[in-house]
Amino acid sequence: LVGVSLNNSRRWLKIAGITFQPSELSKIIIIIVLAKLLTMFRDKINKFYVLALVTVLTAVPTYLILTQTNLSTSIVIMFVFAIMIFAAGLSYKIILPILIIGIPLIFGTLWCIGQGYDVFFLTTYQQNRIAIFLNPELDTSNQLMYQQDNSTQVIGAGRLIGKLLTEGKDAIQSDTYVPISESDFIFSVVGEAFGFIGGCIIIFLLSIIIFKCISIARHAPDFMGMLIAVGVASMFMFQVFVNIGVATALLPNTGIPLPFVSYGLSSMISSMIAIGLVINISLQRKNKRG
Repeated sequence: LVGVSLNNSRRWLKIAGITFQPSELSKIIIIIVLAKLLTMFRDKINKFYVLALVTVLTAVPTYLILTQTNLSTSIVIMFVFAIMIFAAGLSYKIILPILIIGIPLIFGTLWCIGQGYDVFFLTTYQQNRIAIFLNPELDTSNQLMYQQDNSTQVIGAGRLIGKLLTEGKDAIQSDTYVPISESDFIFSVVGEAFGFIGGCIIIFLLSIIIFKCISIARHAPDFMGMLIAVGVASMFMFQVFVNIGVATALLPNTGIPLPFVSYGLSSMISSMIAIGLVINISLQRKNKRG
């Protein structure tokens, strides 16, 4: 109702001259709330009313974020929800039927979009992005695949060690040919400037963060701490995978920032809060040992 609109989306609030995206902070809040609920109902996790409660409490903010429209953050939250509830000890008797029903539904939805059928829970623009990704020849105007096509070209232009070291910063073209290269397509800048080696270093450093979160989760002093660390790890893992997958045209185009690399105050704040939570869990473990 009071948000700032940009590119047909209303995702931001302007406070004291600073534009902030609340959905970024909501990811952290949802992780904490889920961890608390799943800890409270740890022994009843497989009860229907418990599953219904945590699903509804996650679905409400997810739906509100989806209506902004912000499909990418909604998918992140759903992925985190799935991983956390699995880590909480959900029975395989429940998981298997969900997978048996869910996987065909996902592929069925993609098939329907690829065949031109309307899917009610996605906007026309979102469906067009997926359809063009599945059938690139349909994008005769080269508008929907413009970012990804140029992104892959500038990444390839970086070759092994990148243009920054061999040709200088003036040779870097990603900021000109790739829209939103500073955030959603930041990996194209990395690939062109630092080449294949630079891209691998970024992936390696982010992988260390994710694996460290998983390690802290395994040795957490309590159940809730374990779930929070798992939620943070899954959030980072999904964002890294999707951001790089989109920049390299391995996935349909959707806007997800690359943690600690993409430009954006909201994303940086939420990532730092997430790391702060995990560090706190690690320190609690050390204090208990002491």
